[in-house]
Amino acid sequence: MLFTRSGATLAWHALSAPFIVARLSTVLTSLCVLGLCACAAWPLERLPRGRGLALSLSCAALAWGATHLLGHAPLSFEQHVQAALAPRAQREALLTQLLERRSMLRRAVPPGSSVLTTARFARQLDMLCDCYVIAADRGHTQLSGIDKRRRDLVFLNAALTPWEPRARLIAHYGVRLVTFENRWRRRYQWAYEHGEVIGSAAGQDVIALRLP
Repeated sequence: MLFTRSGATLAWHALSAPFIVARLSTVLTSLCVLGLCACAAWPLERLPRGRGLALSLSCAALAWGATHLLGHAPLSFEQHVQAALAPRAQREALLTQLLERRSMLRRAVPPGSSVLTTARFARQLDMLCDCYVIAADRGHTQLSGIDKRRRDLVFLNAALTPWEPRARLIAHYGVRLVTFENRWRRRYQWAYEHGEVIGSAAGQDVIALRLP
C-alpha cells in the first residue's frame, strides 16, 4: 500500500499526517526482513538430520552478508569495527568536541536566545544549549510556515546578501547571536563586521551582533 500512489494517498488521508506515513515504510521494511528470515528458516526446520547445523550456518551466512550491505548507511560494518578498535582519543574525539562546545555555548548564549545558524547545524545547536533557531533541516513535522523560514534562512546565511535586507530579516526573527563552525569564517565575514566574538571553542564561534 505504501509503495503505490493510490495506496499512499489513501494512507495519507486516513492518518492525516504524511510524517507518519513516511515512517511506516521503516516498519514495513522491518516486517519484510522478518518474513524473509522466517521463509528461509522454514525449509531448514523440516530437515530430518543436521537441522541445527544448517540453521547455524544459515544464520552465520545471513549475518556475514548483512554486514557487507551498505543500505542507506554512510559507513560499512568494517569501518564501524575499525572505529571501535581505534585509540580512545580518536574514538572520543567527537564527544570531546561537543563537550567543549556545550560549555562555551552555556557561557555565551543566554537561555531562550534566538540564534542564527545553518539548518543542518541547528540540530546540534539545539542539543547543546537552550536556544531557539529559525529552522532546522529536519524534525519539524509539518510546522506551519517552515518553508518560508527555510527560504529566509538561506538568504540570511548567504555570504553576498546585502546588509540592509539581512538586518531587517534578523530583526524580524529577533536574532542577536550568530554561531557557526569557523571553517566557514569567510562566508560569515559580515557577522564579524557587524558584531563581536563572545565565545569560541572547538572550532565554533559565537558572535553578538550590533543592531539598532
